[in-house]
Amino acid sequence: MMPRIAKATAGGVMTALADATFFAAGFAVDPDGYSLGWPSTPAAADEVGGIDFSAQGLWYRVHPEDLKHDHPAAAE
Repeated sequence: MMPRIAKATAGGVMTALADATFFAAGFAVDPDGYSLGWPSTPAAADEVGGIDFSAQGLWYRVHPEDLKHDHPAAAE
């Protein structure tokens, strides 16, 4: 399990992501490719915008040097 998800599973909106079946089955890529997401719960499979991560935000987590370069004020 990803550390970010493991940390958040003690309650709240990301708890559903701890379920491996839901994680795999509910996963979707935004049609424009700008985000990755899931419905907020398995029961809300048709819900739009439950849990999402922006592609750019994920990139900057993996490449913090790019965040410092592209957005110096945000990197402080």
